[in-house]
This record gives sequence, structure tokens and C-alpha cells, in this order.
Amino acid sequence: MNTLDTLDTLDTPLDTSLDTPLDIPYDIIDIGFIGSVHGLDDNQKSNLFQQLVRFKRRYTTVNAHHGNYNDADKYFHELCEKLEFRIYINTPRHIPRHTSNPLPYFRNTQVVDFSDVLIACPFEKVNVVRCGTWSTIRYAEKRKRGVIILHRY
Repeated sequence: MNTLDTLDTLDTPLDTSLDTPLDIPYDIIDIGFIGSVHGLDDNQKSNLFQQLVRFKRRYTTVNAHHGNYNDADKYFHELCEKLEFRIYINTPRHIPRHTSNPLPYFRNTQVVDFSDVLIACPFEKVNVVRCGTWSTIRYAEKRKRGVIILHRY
């Protein structure tokens, strides 16, 4: 069954193995999303859904940020629409002169800068130096954002 089809059952118990110690002490949270250009596998889709439901249950308002770059972003966007989150698409039209980052990395840093927590769905299971998803994870950690990594099977 498609994860999007299960959104009518938001009262179902969640997998407690996915619990994270993240606790933002407000009624509003900004979550960012970064996914691999290779897309999401079924495990990542299921875990992403469960994490988003957790945010919906915990916070009055959830703002979702993504870069509108690939199929993973599209899937995240669809879930956020179904859950009635506020959605913000971070797609800069140009790079400010003060940065040397190429456009995709600048877009990813914007997603992190506007977020309290980053949900990342990398293709690789280990930190890869020349990878946009892992680069964004490292940037989020450097900026002291919460990071939730959802691995493939």
C-alpha cells in the first residue's frame, strides 16, 4: 500500500524505534528536507511519513521547507500537503555575491537556515564527502540544527 493512501489513519500507533530526543519547546516548528537524487526507497518513505505524523501530533503549526529539486522533494511535498503543513520552497533564482557555493548547495543551505530540524534521506549509508545530501547534513550539524537521518534498507 502507498504511504500516501494511509494518511487517513493518523491515529495508528507509530514505530517507537524512530523516536528522537528532539524537542523544540514551542508550538511551531520549521522542518527542512533533503533527499537523494536517486529517490526514496520504501523504508525511507514509510519512516518519513511516520516522522511527519509525529510532528503533526506534537506541534500546532508545522512549516516544511524543501528545495523542489527531485522526486524525493516532490514526495515530501505531497505528504506535507496531505498533512496540511505550511510549505515553503527554497529555490533561489541567483546566488548572492558573498557566497562561493554553486546553486544546488546554496539552495540546500537555505533549507537548513530556515529550519529547526533537518530530515535527510541519503542514498549512501555512510558520510560521503562529495555528496549534496551529506554536505547538507554536515552543514545542518555545523549550524546546530537537529538532524534526523532516514537510511535506505
